[in-house]
Amino acid sequence: MNVAERYADTGLGLAGASLVSFAERVATIEIATLDERHLRVVRPLAAGDAFRLLPADA
Repeated sequence: MNVAERYADTGLGLAGASLVSFAERVATIEIATLDERHLRVVRPLAAGDAFRLLPADA
């Protein structure tokens, strides 16, 4: 199951799903985004309990 399918009920779009997938690929939990509403509910695929959303969590 891919990220977009897993979080389809949250309204996570292509851009957000791409950020989550890219974060997994580069092994980070930090994402630069202004879309806190959708990305606060998404959990990292590889490690960590939650993403650190920048600049909000800086």
